[in-house]
Order: sequence, then structure tokens, then C-alpha cells
Amino acid sequence: MTGLKIYMIIKDDLSRTIQECGYGSDYYIKSQIEKVIEIADEKGLDFYSSPVLIGFDVQGPVTRLIGTDFYPWTHIKNAILSTNKNEYVEKCIISGWDLSSLRGFRDKRLGGIPISIIGELGAVFEYDGKIYEIDPIENSSEFYNMEKEIFIEAAQQGLKIAIQGNVSKNVNCFYFEGDEPGRGDLREHFLVKGKDISTTDIYEAIKSSAYDTDDFIYKNEKIFFEPTIKNTEALDYILRHVYTLQSVRLGKEKGSEISIAIDRKDNHNFTLDHMKEFANMIIPDSFEIDENADFCIDVIYRKNGFRPTKENAANKLGKVRFPGKDFIILNTGDKEGDVFKGKNTIFCPQVGSPAHEYCLQNNIEHVAIVNAIDYFLIMAGITNERVECVTPTEPINTIPLYI
Repeated sequence: MTGLKIYMIIKDDLSRTIQECGYGSDYYIKSQIEKVIEIADEKGLDFYSSPVLIGFDVQGPVTRLIGTDFYPWTHIKNAILSTNKNEYVEKCIISGWDLSSLRGFRDKRLGGIPISIIGELGAVFEYDGKIYEIDPIENSSEFYNMEKEIFIEAAQQGLKIAIQGNVSKNVNCFYFEGDEPGRGDLREHFLVKGKDISTTDIYEAIKSSAYDTDDFIYKNEKIFFEPTIKNTEALDYILRHVYTLQSVRLGKEKGSEISIAIDRKDNHNFTLDHMKEFANMIIPDSFEIDENADFCIDVIYRKNGFRPTKENAANKLGKVRFPGKDFIILNTGDKEGDVFKGKNTIFCPQVGSPAHEYCLQNNIEHVAIVNAIDYFLIMAGITNERVECVTPTEPINTIPLYI
């Protein structure tokens, strides 16, 4: 289609959805479709013969940037449903959140729309009910040593922490003093909200686990233990998978012993700068640190030569979903880590976001969008009808695409 003007005709059902989603006419969506097809043409990508993986981040394109209630923007579900899922099209959440949170978002907030999931910054993905971990960490003791030091220093400073329920040890997320609104807002996360967990509940879960937990003692409404690798592994399991994102305050006790207890109040004197200082002091060089504005740090293992990325995971998912075929990947997001740069990709940053600025500064071809509403309407216009383009017998400069 190089050098040819594209004439768009939006079909009535999609045109109606476009208006229901707040767009007065088809003009904006048509113009955005043309931009996407222009980039595809320049990259040699053919939407009309290639399967398409439509990826999207959650916070920013679909929900608030800061906040764990995960309530989607109005009209998001209509827009997502406007894009047909078929043998040529796969929709996929692509996020840094853990699989449990993303499953809950898909099933509770989006009403169970069939969508695959890439989580934990690209360390794992779920397709057709199966979980695929990408290049799992070989030496888990290195992770538990790092986490043990986090526990010891957090106890020394009297900090409260919560752990995201990640499957992979390659990517981990720790919250600090992050329960309240304006901070991590973890009490509103649907895995936490409405669950009045006590310190006794945590202790009983520890003692009933499959781990050797003889060293854990409950007294005076606290759980006491020595910060050994063995105990760190047991506590990690409880806070990661049994009571995911439930915050516990750590305390320094006699000798090397430390304690944990449920505490609902955040220490507002602990700032994002303090969190950054804590991470830089404790996390070893074999782990990359990514601080976030919602009082959590992503700790990413990099010593094994593998650095998880969302784009790498999307390509691996594409090979599982479309075996033996060349496929196109699209994604939208607000951060630099959401940007896809490969030959088979087209990226749609949220306008004005850090991802958009990154694309502009690095001359990355892109189509800026408002959020996932216009993004999915654009994708629907491209993928719902698979039109085969035929070379005209006479020279013309307009080809109608019936979409």
C-alpha cells in the first residue's frame, strides 16, 4: 500500500460503538487507523494476512495511574469488546502486576472478557489456563539472601512492608508504608479490601504451612523469629501467596531477633526519597531497582544474563498463540518499559506520558492515543475485517478499505 491514500469506511456497528464511547464522529478513529497502517506499511507489516496480538497496560490506559482499586475508565469494556477475538487476534494484558492481581482485574473488573496475561514486567505469561515462566532464576538462595537483608533493615527502621504475589523470582515487588490512600492504597486492592487479617492469622498460616517453622513464636501480639534463610523462605511464601499484599510492620528485638505484626497505619514520615535510599543501600548489584510512585520498588534479577521485558514476553506468547506464523504486536502504555521497538511491533503511547516523551526523544515511530478506549476502537477498525488488498489494473491513488 506504499504511496497510496487510504480511504476508510467504518461499518455501522463499530461506528455506533465509537459514538457510544464519546466520539462524535468517526473522523478521529479513521485518522488514527491511517497512521497505524502507515507505520505498518513502512515496516513491511501486513494486517490483512498476519495474526495480531493486541497488548495493553492496566494503570494509565485502563485505570488510574495511582490506586489499586483497578476500576476501569467508563466505556473501556465496550471498546475492548468492539475488537473481535478470533483465530487471528489475541488480546493481552501486559503489566508489571502479578498474575493473581491481573486475573482478578480481568475477571472482576472487565467481566471475564477472554484475555491472555503477561505479568511481572514480562517474567511470566498466562495463556489458555497455563502459566509460562520465562527463564526462571536458577539460584533461589540469592533471592532469599536479598530478601533477608530487606527484612533485617526494615526491622531496624521499624518499617511496614507488603509483598506482591509474583510467580517469578526474577521480578519482585515490595511495598513500604503503602496501605493508605495517596501512598500505595493497598487497603483498596481487591485482594486485600474487606479482609480483616490479624497477626494471629499470619502466625497460624505460618505454622500450618509445609515449611519448618519451629523458630516462629507468637507472644504479646507479635510474631518473633530469627532472620535466617529458612525462616525468610517461609515468611516470603505466606506474605507472597497466602496473604498477598497484606502489610506487616517489622521490629528489631533482642539480639538478632526480629518481629512482625499487622499495622493499619502508615508512617507518613517515610517518603519516596527514603524508600529510594533504603533500596540503594540494601539491594545488591545483581538486582536492578525500579522505584514507583505508589511506594513500592520492583527488584529485578539480572545476573543470569536475562532481563525480563514485556516485549520479549509478548513475542514468546505470540509464538505459543500463533505457532509457525509471523505476527504483529501492538501495545499501549504510559512508561518507557511499555515501549515496543521491534520490527514486528507498533507502539501507541498515551499522549503526554513518559512513554510518549521517550518515543519523541528517540525517534521511535508511534501513534499517540488518549487511553485504551480509542486504542481498542482503532484496533477494531483494523482487525475486525480481514480485507485482502488487490493490485488495481489501472493506476489510482485511492483504495477503499471496508472495515
